[in-house]
Amino acid sequence: AVVSTQSTGDIVLIEQGDSFDVYEELMSGFTAMDIDRNGKITVESLKKLSENLDEDLTLAELEDMIKEADTSGNGEVSHREFISVMLKTNLFRGTTANLKHTD
Repeated sequence: AVVSTQSTGDIVLIEQGDSFDVYEELMSGFTAMDIDRNGKITVESLKKLSENLDEDLTLAELEDMIKEADTSGNGEVSHREFISVMLKTNLFRGTTANLKHTD
C-alpha cells in the first residue's frame, strides 16, 4: 500500500501489489517514538528517546521537532501528523517512487 495525504489531512492508502507497506513502516516508527504508549509524541517522549539513543539534543531542538510536525498546535504529534510530516520530508527508509502526494 502507498500512503498519501490529501488537503483535508486525511491519510489515503493506495494498493500497489507487492510494494512494501509504507503505512505499517510509518506506524512502526511512530510507535517507536511514542515512548509512553499514549498515542502521541511529546517533547518529553522525544527527550526520553534521545537519551535512550545517547543523542545529545537540546530542549530547543526537541521543541522544534515537535513544532515542525504539530499542525494542530497542541504541543503533541498524533500518528496522522507524524505520517504527514514523514511523507512531506521523506524521512523514512521507503523510496519516494512509491509515494503519491495529493497535497
